[in-house]
Amino acid sequence: MPISRGAVLDAAHPRHIDLRTFDPERFGPDGEVVLRTLLCGVCGSDLHRFNNPSGVFLLGHEILGVVEQNPEGWLDATGRVLEPGDLVVPETRIPCHRCEYCRGVGSRPEKLLDYSHCPHQVGLGGIPIDQAPLLSGGWSDYVELPHGAILHRIDPAMNPNLAVLLEPFSIGMKAAWLAAPNLDDTVVVLGPGPIGLLTVVSARERGAGKIILAGARGDEERLALGLELGADATIDVTDGDPLEAVKRLNGGKLATRTIDTTGNVRGFELAIALLRRGGVMVTVGGSDLDKTANVSPSDLVMRQIDIRASQLGANHYEGCLQVLASGRWPLEKLVTHHFPLDQVEEALLTFERRGPCIKPVITFE
Repeated sequence: MPISRGAVLDAAHPRHIDLRTFDPERFGPDGEVVLRTLLCGVCGSDLHRFNNPSGVFLLGHEILGVVEQNPEGWLDATGRVLEPGDLVVPETRIPCHRCEYCRGVGSRPEKLLDYSHCPHQVGLGGIPIDQAPLLSGGWSDYVELPHGAILHRIDPAMNPNLAVLLEPFSIGMKAAWLAAPNLDDTVVVLGPGPIGLLTVVSARERGAGKIILAGARGDEERLALGLELGADATIDVTDGDPLEAVKRLNGGKLATRTIDTTGNVRGFELAIALLRRGGVMVTVGGSDLDKTANVSPSDLVMRQIDIRASQLGANHYEGCLQVLASGRWPLEKLVTHHFPLDQVEEALLTFERRGPCIKPVITFE
């Protein structure tokens, strides 16, 4: 009989992770692809759920695993047949593949062909534990992926600490793609967390002329890493006027593009303020639903500011894989801490304390 450990968050016990043992009759009873987990990242959304739990979930969605069993005919994202033993990263959401957003119909197919809009999607690490599949989160020895899951094959020669970054990297890449910078643009990335640092690389790969990474007091190590990852300069928004700091670094001008990855309303507001006339702001760091920003519609109209929102990384995984494989950037430095599965709670608390911790991952071997 198969057995799998899994890290469960129960709303009845906030800020506590329960390590449970699952012993179903068999894995993948409804034709799911079954992965054996190697690594799984800890994300800011995991920390948010840890602090604000609702329901009972087996968490974890930044998964690197090995195919243990797969129904006949399952294909990877490039159309190749999956085989047991393949190293893969699944996309974190499972779309319906049938609605207008998944099929890309309408007058703006480049916007609509994006499953992050799919009203029927389900998310790994976010399916209630009383719903199938049982092992739907990556903080588990095994993961069951339902029909419709999208998997990307990973070269076994790739450093696992790089491969486990594929899902968050896709988020930064999509945000940079929406910002659409070119060599004439100055991009300010707000927030030097994992997504912000990956967005710096993404903006450089997308062709930005100048990149400024903005952080706060205590972010010195992260900002220094940002310079290694393609930023031209950094600023501390808590040290003086950030608008003047950007102007000093940019020939007296504000930015033409800003990307807010902070997950903070103040970061969202600052991303708008840092733009010159006609600028584009992309926000990828969602804050609590009850938080609202203080923004003047008249100011937006007079400066003709374009605000774009980005969620997940649909359609950008394969491009990120090429960058990871290129070795152009020391992205493995983002993975600063490793924790075994029975120390998931400590991983979350370490991530919350920040300090030298940028990206913790859970290990299974």
